[in-house]
Parts: sequence; C-alpha cells; structure tokens
Amino acid sequence: MNPPKPPEPPLPDMRAGIRAFVIRRSLSFRDADGATVLALLCAGACAPVLADRPWQEAVSEIRTVGGYALGKIAEGAFWQFRNQHGDDADPSAAQIEPIFAEEFAAALGGDGGERVADAAVDLLLKLGGLGAALDAAVSRGNGATATAIIDRLILLGSDFGAARRLISQTMLFESMGFEAAVGPGPSSGEPPATATDADGPTPDSGGSAQDSESDGEGPEPERDEPSSSGEESDTDAATSDPKAPTAPGRLRRWIRRRGVVLGVFIGLAACLLLTSALTIAGQLRYNDYRDATMSERLIEASNDVSLTDGPLAQLLAAAAWRIDPTDAAWAAMSRAVNRLATGLFSAGDQASPTTIAYNPDGTSLATAGSDGSVALWDTETWESVLLDVRMDWGVESLEFSPDGLLLAVGGYDEAVMLWDLRTGESIELPFPDDASYLAFDPLGTKLAAAGYFGPATVWDTGTFEEVSTFDAVRTTTGIKFDPDGENVIMSSSDDGRLLEFDAETGAGPEVIDLDPELVEVTGVYTFDIAGNEPHNFLICDLDCLVWGESGGQELEPVTSFNSIYEPVAFTAKGNQVVGTFLDGGLGVWNAASGATVGILPYTGSIHDLAVSPDGRTVVAAVADGVQRWDLTRLGERTETRLTQSMNSIWVNGDWETAVGVGESGSDLWEFQYGGDPIESYPEHVGMSTAMTPDGKVVATALESTEATVELWDTESGESIRTLTGEGGLVSQVVFSEDGAMLAGVMEVPAEGEAEAGQELVFWDWEQGEVRTRISFDAGQSVSFFRFNSEGTEILTLAGDGRAQLWDTGDGSLLGELAPSGSQPYDLQFSPDGSLIAAATSDGIAFWDRAEPESDPAIFDTGFSSSSIAFDADRPYVAVVEDYPVRYEDDRPPRITILDYEIGAGLAALPIGSFFGGFGVSPDGNTVALVESDLVTKFDISYLRGDIHALACEQAGRELTEGEWETYLPELEYGSIDPCG
Repeated sequence: MNPPKPPEPPLPDMRAGIRAFVIRRSLSFRDADGATVLALLCAGACAPVLADRPWQEAVSEIRTVGGYALGKIAEGAFWQFRNQHGDDADPSAAQIEPIFAEEFAAALGGDGGERVADAAVDLLLKLGGLGAALDAAVSRGNGATATAIIDRLILLGSDFGAARRLISQTMLFESMGFEAAVGPGPSSGEPPATATDADGPTPDSGGSAQDSESDGEGPEPERDEPSSSGEESDTDAATSDPKAPTAPGRLRRWIRRRGVVLGVFIGLAACLLLTSALTIAGQLRYNDYRDATMSERLIEASNDVSLTDGPLAQLLAAAAWRIDPTDAAWAAMSRAVNRLATGLFSAGDQASPTTIAYNPDGTSLATAGSDGSVALWDTETWESVLLDVRMDWGVESLEFSPDGLLLAVGGYDEAVMLWDLRTGESIELPFPDDASYLAFDPLGTKLAAAGYFGPATVWDTGTFEEVSTFDAVRTTTGIKFDPDGENVIMSSSDDGRLLEFDAETGAGPEVIDLDPELVEVTGVYTFDIAGNEPHNFLICDLDCLVWGESGGQELEPVTSFNSIYEPVAFTAKGNQVVGTFLDGGLGVWNAASGATVGILPYTGSIHDLAVSPDGRTVVAAVADGVQRWDLTRLGERTETRLTQSMNSIWVNGDWETAVGVGESGSDLWEFQYGGDPIESYPEHVGMSTAMTPDGKVVATALESTEATVELWDTESGESIRTLTGEGGLVSQVVFSEDGAMLAGVMEVPAEGEAEAGQELVFWDWEQGEVRTRISFDAGQSVSFFRFNSEGTEILTLAGDGRAQLWDTGDGSLLGELAPSGSQPYDLQFSPDGSLIAAATSDGIAFWDRAEPESDPAIFDTGFSSSSIAFDADRPYVAVVEDYPVRYEDDRPPRITILDYEIGAGLAALPIGSFFGGFGVSPDGNTVALVESDLVTKFDISYLRGDIHALACEQAGRELTEGEWETYLPELEYGSIDPCG
C-alpha cells in the first residue's frame, strides 16, 4: 500500500529545485528527453548572445556568464558552424541555436554531464530564467517544446499562476494550428491570430457553407462589400441585397452566429477546464517528484549515518520507503538492518577522547581527552561531565575499582590520580615513570601501576600507602592481578614472556614462557572463555593468541585469532573479543573458535575500546567523542570447527554435509553433529575430492601420475571403481549438478619438444568411460571450471585470465568472454543459465550468456573479489570481498549480498580470511563458506521477510523533532509515520 500523501510543503527554492531535477532526471538514462529539453532551453537562451558578433567575443561572454564548461560548448558550436559555412561566417541566432543544442546535449551525456548541467542552470537563471526560454519557444512556434518546458516548470514548483497562464496560451497556440509558424509570445497579452482569421469566413461575415447547408436553405450569397463593423445591421442587410433573407432567415442567421460565439465560449470554457485539469495533473506530478526527491535524500542520509547510528539509519530508510516505496528504498532498509552502530556522542568541552573505561555496573564510563581532561558519562543519557582533574602531559590509562567507587587515572605526569567518586576528592600518588597501565585487584584493596619501561608499584587503596615496588627491566605492555589478588602479572614485548611478581613483597619474577616463535607480546588480559578453564590470558602480537591459566609453566595456545590487533577489549564472560583488524576496521571474534563474527562500522580512528559489563555494548574513544555499538544486533550464524586438517574439503550444495581428503585419509561430516567426523576412511587418501549432489558417492583424485580418480560409497566406504584418463596427475574434480558427469583437470606430460599441458576430461563415471576431452595450449593452466545447471556447458578460467565457454558434449569452444578490464578469480552461471558472473580484482562483472563476446556489465564495488555465488530464485549474488582496491579504504574482508537487477548492496557479512568453499543454500536462506578448517553459515532469511517491519522493530524508537527538522524539513513533524 502506498503511504499517505503528506501536506504540501512550501515551494522549494527555484535554483535548488532545477538543479536537483536536472541531475536526477535530465542526466538519467531513463529520461533522455530531460537532457534534450535542457539543451533546447540553454540553446534558446544563449543563441541571441552568440548571434551576429565575432565568435571570440561571444564565447568570452558565454564563458563569463555561464562558466568554462559552457564556454567550451559554445566554442565547439562556432567551429561546427564554420566547418559548414566557411571560416569567415558569423551565425545568426537561428543558425547557431540547433548546433549549440546538439553540442550541449552531447556534453550532458558525457563524463562531466552534471557539471555542465549545473552551469546551464546557473546560466538560464542569470539570463532571465526558464520563463524567458519558454517565451522564446512559444514565439518560435515550437508548441511541443513549450509544453515540455511548462511541465518541468510545474514539476520544479515554480509560480503555479504563471504556469497556468502559460499552459492556457500554449494550448490555444497549439490548437489553432501554429506549431510551425511565428506567433506572439505569452507576455504580449493578446490572443494569437488564428488560421480561421486569415483563411476563411468569420462568424460575422455571413457564416459558412456548412452553416447554410445545415439550414436547408442552400449557400448564402457572397457580399460585395463586407461591413467595416464587427456586426451587421438588419436594415443594411435588407436594403443592400434584394435577395436578402426575411426576418425568420435573419433570426436563423443570428442564432447561427450566436451559436458559433457560444461554441467559442464553450471551447474556451473547455480549455479552462482542461487547463485546470492539467494544472492538477501537474500538481500531482510535482507531488510525485517531491516524494521521489525526498525519498532519495533520505536513502542517502540513511547510508551516511549507518556508520554511526544504526537506529537512525533504519528510521530514515523506513521513511524513504513510506514516502516512495522504490527498490532503492527497500535496499536501504535491508542495509540498515542488523547495523551494529547505535550512536556517536559528542565529547562536548572535552578534547578528542583517547582512553575509555566502563565502571563495573555499566551505568557510567570515563574518557580521557587529549588535553589531559577526564569526563564521566551517563550511559543512559550519554551526557558527560568534566571532572575537576587534569594531567598536564596527558592521560594514558583509566581504571575503575571493582565496586565502581574509585577511578584511577594514569598518564605522563609521573603520577597516578585516584579519584573518589562519592566525595569528589582526589589524591595524587607519585610514580617514577609514565603510568601507562593500571589494575585493581579483585577486591579493590590494591592498585597496581606499570610504566612502559618496566617499573611497577602497588598501593593500598584504603591508606594510599605504597605496598611494594618491582621492575620488569624490559618493555612492558600490560599488567593484571591474578584471580586471588596475590600476584601481579606483567607482559613484555621484548621476549614474549609473562612475568609474575608477589603483590605484597615484590618478589620475583617467576617467568611464564609462551610460544617461542612469538615476536612481540602487546597486552595481557584476564577473562573467562566459555567452555574452557577460567581466567585465561589473551596475549596479542600481530595476531592474538589465547593461553590457558598461568601456573609457572609453559602455556599452550588455546585459540588463535586471524588478523586482530590492538586496541583489544573482551566481553565479561570472555565469549567474544573485540579488536582492530591489521589492515584497518573493527571486528568481533568468537573467543573459543577465533572466527570473525562481526564488523563494527565506524569513521575516523579508534583510540581505545571498552565492552560493557553485560557484554552487550562496545564503546570506543574516537576523535569526535564516543562511538557505541550493540553486539546483540550481530546476525545469526553457526560455526563448525573441523577437527581434522585436510588437503581438500568439499561441502555439498545443501551445506549440511561435507567430505575432506588428506594424507591421513578421508572424513565425512554432518554439521548438525558438530566438528567431529561421522565417519573416517583412512584408506581413501588424495589431493582433491568432490561429492555427488545426493551425497552418496565421493570422487577422490589420487596422488598418482597415472590420471587416477577413485570413486567410493559414502555409507560403506567401499570403492566403486577407479577412473583413468591416460595422462598425468588429476588436480581438480567436480560433479555436474545432475551427478551424471565427473570432470577433472589432468596434467599432460611433455613429449619430445612439446611442452607439458592440461586437459579437461569428462567421464561418465557410472560406466567408467571418458566422454570427451578439452585440450589447452601447451604451458597454459586451468585455474578452475564450472558446469551450468544442465551440465551441457562448462566455463573455464585460464591462468592468463581468459574465460572460455565450452560444449561438454563434443568439447567444442562456444565462445570466449569479452575481457572485463580486470582479473577474474571466479566464474558462475546463473541458475537459469542466462547470465555469467565473475568475481574480479575490481568488483563484479556480468555477461549475457547469449552474447558472451559482448562487453560485460561492471559493478565497481571498491573491493577485490575472489568468489561469487547466485541465489537460486532471486536476483541476488553473494560475493567474497577480500580487500579494498583503494589504499585509503580500510574496510575489512566481508561477504556482500548484492541485488544485481537494481545494482544495490543489501547486506555485509563479516569474515576473516577465505581459503575454501563458498555458496548459497538452495532455499536462499543461508550463505556459507569454509575458512581453512572452519565452516561458517550465515542466516540471511530475513531478506525474504518484511524488511520494513524488521527495520522499525530494530530501531525501537521514533524520529526526534531535531532529526525530523534535519532530514524532513519540508513536512510537519509527525505528518507521516515511517513505521506505520
């Protein structure tokens, strides 16, 4: 159902309206007529300036008034004219206008079209606006152009009274047959001459033949001398013509004459009614234009704020949908769903926050600014108050006591400030170094501080007296108390070890050896990991590793995290870790599996991180204040860590079962039972594997130089048969979607002077026979191949980037895909076989299967993409995007769901590094991939549901009056309900 129409807004500013319309419509491929009309407008306004004067002077004036872009177009028009009429010719206005219009229209369609359109709008306004151009169009007799201009005047919300007059005059103008003749403009105030006036009898000249015949009296005699007056005297008529009609005849003629006049009045009334109708239609078109413009603006605003405020992004997208329910608005709502960012809050009078910490109950947090100030924030209102404390040389660390009553502040002033939040009093504790790291013991009775270069001190928080001092004598990167508060643990980046000191005496250190290959330890954190022993330690270097509980002995890694770096924070129960990606961006990792489970969008730089005590909220100190994310918005996903390492893993199309092959044999998994295999077959070893779609048969390419593929039964593990191809090693095997055919890439050994090559071999595996072969040039490698759904065609991608289409029946080449301009890494047929899609180094490319050699449609996503998969019944593709192509773009890897019919992204799913299979489930509800030995499945079923309702549910609030004023200033507050 369409949303109710909001009240009419005030008429928009003419200049802004014209510019918005020109950019939105005139340059759109959907409305080429708009560009034509703009070209005619500009040409009509400029022609008098360009006419009958030296071309340099004319071009200079156009450039002065309209800018460089229009000056270049005018110059081009002059050269076109002189090429046609000679070098010394100066054009008239009529001669130069069509040439200028043609040059201008071409410029509108070029790369700088928007800039040209802006310049044209400014020029038209400076030269008298669209009204003057309209006058020129009407005066030249171009009624069709005049009507088009008037239509745009109405759409742009200009003077409706003037528009109605212009419509009336233009309609009369066109109806009187002067579309190609010269007539007066609408500003003359006189009705234009008509064809009837010039060529035939008027109502007062005795009627017409048709009138006479309709009386039944025959034709009227012509008058020798028509009366000079507009009306005929009855007396004169009777005496001047002996055959003049009698009184009844004159009465009939009078009735006829009055009937004609009445007809004119009726016609004029009809014109007025039609004019009113057209004006109403114009008003409705203006409403539609206004709605479309507001909706587009809201979509753009939703995209912008989604990095900082997901609920606001959802409400703006929902409002765009309510105002104008377009595909673009639906896509904007889809993107806004599950957005984790829930607000960016200004630091107010505090300089850019650099450090942040939650208090233990999550009701407040503290930030330290780059100016050495400290602020307390209320996490309900997100308002902050500066404390009366400032460290002249800056703050580096903040720590709340376990009861939340004390706040410790450490920095570069060789002191620790301890703030009593109950009384507002503070005490300064001397420290011999920069207090880079702070920690309270679990009871809050002790406070420890450590400097970057190793010194450490422990104080009693009741007496503020020094308890112990010690020195790590190495670069320190973190400090924590152990769970019972008896020992202090410090991490060092010098030798990758943990040092344990007695908190009361300072005795030690007892060395805890970590991984000997660890180059740098950048932090130590204590927390619990679900399913593991409590109080594990998270240690970070270039990646982050988790070790078990300290005990004076060497620790073994529990989990490794891919590409995570400081700053790092963790949830209270230790089930998730938040940190920055090495290549930029902010992510969330599962602490038990190490898998990336979320991407936190943000702008600017992250200075520090903290997680609320309940584990639901992440906050960061950023340049503008505090950024907040809601971890409860993480999309639904399941992870299965496979317990065996394999050379090759094949996941079936339903993403419920998988087979893996390695040096120790083959394993079968059903993911509903977790990561342990349901069956293991040590006798089936190999390099590559594949499974039939029904999951009953597995093909394993053996480590043999004899082109050998083994087929075996998944229930019994028994061998079915062995296929040979009379060649060398088989490196890849794939079944067709109907399971009837098996294809494999086979090495062809060198013979004599011939180089080694490759063949793609097709087997009828049930019969054990080779059906056909496709040979490739010597030295050419086949990166991969893909069947179409019927198994009748196959795509191959060569190492040199060539993509080719083959017939699987006879092995003939059907065509070579036109180059996309970038390196393809994956190719797929659409489910119906009509499209071919490629993941490339610059985005995505689509070819029409019927014309593979035609240039593809290119989607520049800003990412280098490695894999692509089609949805079975919707125009969606899922794309693995590995890294941004632009150096300044620091977005992390992800999977993007793209609607390729409207060219809009719908969702972004977080991933780590991608090493294995990828696909969309047959029902379209799941996107899944294999990262090394981790299988992750993302639930995207919400894209099939009511996105509008879901966006509003997640927003959980309404637009504030301030937000309404910012994003919907044309409408009265509350006049539409974005979520109604």
